[in-house]
Amino acid sequence: IHFIDRADEVDGNTYIGYISSVPAEKWLADATSYDIKEISYLVEVVSAIMNTSKGSINKVDALNLRNNLSVGTDADTAVYSLPLERASELLDVWQKDRFLAAHEKDVDELLIGVRSFIELSEIIGGAGSSSEEGLACPLCKHIVSFGIKCDGSDCPAKIHMHCRRNL
Repeated sequence: IHFIDRADEVDGNTYIGYISSVPAEKWLADATSYDIKEISYLVEVVSAIMNTSKGSINKVDALNLRNNLSVGTDADTAVYSLPLERASELLDVWQKDRFLAAHEKDVDELLIGVRSFIELSEIIGGAGSSSEEGLACPLCKHIVSFGIKCDGSDCPAKIHMHCRRNL
């Protein structure tokens, strides 16, 4: 176990948490009231957000991710779907628990919350379609999903809004 600090992409406040060397899905199942299927859904939502250029996903699109979720190892994988009502409840609870955040201008757009950046860092680091270098804010060197894009058309970089305010 070691401590990690991350700034919230929405409000810029820094939070400190601890992470374990145990894989995130197992650790979260032991440390929270979520079952492995619900954690699989959270991982799908967070991965989907990381793979968007805008750093957010519409709540309807997030709800559609509840279908065809996989749990298990490569040799023994089960595919399942969460009921729509439970998936909707989870999205709301995860916002309260800071795994997800609502966009300040559109509450139906979901962002990655600071708790996911801390507790799911191993998943977030590997979720982007580009290299981890392209996911890092050039100012603070932490991964950024929701930020300000570089002005250059060939430039994949984003910086956190709070980093830009601190310039």
